[in-house]
Parts: sequence; C-alpha cells; structure tokens
Amino acid sequence: MPISINFNPGKISDVQLRDPVFVKTQFDTAVRAVAERDQELVLVNARQLAAATELLTVKQALATESLRAAGLEDQIKRFQTDAPKIAIQELVTQFKSDVDKINRDVLANPTLAGMLVDSVEVEVKGGIDVSQGVRFSQLPHGELTGASASTFRFNLKPSAVVRIVDDP
Repeated sequence: MPISINFNPGKISDVQLRDPVFVKTQFDTAVRAVAERDQELVLVNARQLAAATELLTVKQALATESLRAAGLEDQIKRFQTDAPKIAIQELVTQFKSDVDKINRDVLANPTLAGMLVDSVEVEVKGGIDVSQGVRFSQLPHGELTGASASTFRFNLKPSAVVRIVDDP
C-alpha cells in the first residue's frame, strides 16, 4: 500500500498563515500523511520481520542438514576404509551352524533323497585384526594380494560319540 497523500505545502505566504481555515486544512493533510506513512512503515517492518524470521528458519534448517551431511560423509568414509571383521570363533560357528542346518533339513524330510555333510574343509583368505582380540578381516578390493592376505584353514568334522552297550 503506497502512500497516497502527498503533503507538500509549497511556499506559504504570511496572508495564508493568518487564515485559520488554510492552516487547519494544511495541518489535517499533514497529520493524515504522517499517519498513512506510519501505517506503511508498520507494514514494511512486518514484511521485513517475516522475511527475517523465514530466513533464520531456513538458515537453522540448512545448518542442521549440513551437520547431518557431514555425519553421513564420515560414515561413508568409515565404511570405505573400515573392513568388515568377525571373530574367528564366530566365523567357525557360522560355518558349523550352516552345515548343521543343511543336515537337519535332510533328516527332517526323509522322502527326498539327500546327502548328509560329514565334514567340511574351509580355507579363507583375508586380513588379521588384533585391535580387539584376534579377528578375521575382509581386506579392501585393492589390498587383497597373495602377500597381504593371511590364510585360515580349518576342518569341520562331526564329533565321534562312542557308546558302550551291554548285551544281556
């Protein structure tokens, strides 16, 4: 809402200043112009305050997202440099539980012809991480060479249970 009252009394003569009607008219026009200007300033200030508030909100959201992006970048770098690790016991236990599951599935369904796994020989190449106990570590793609990899070999065999039965 632009100011519509233009108050510019121009040159005023002494005769006009002595005329109470002229002075009152000029004074009323000046008061209306000041009031209209004040309303316009209030609206401009309100718009500026709203814009500043919106800008502050956007800056805060941007700062939050910037921190989140930095955290995600750190995670990406960690995932690119940290190799997956597993304790040797967990690795062997995982192989054992998989073999046991295969055998259970075969025994659970006698109608299907199946073969039981009697023993498994495992050879795994990778790195050794000793930062938190001995752990097997997957080496990054470019670092897996014959010289850098360690070889883990183990056999999974069923435990032999000997039962002595008395013949009556």
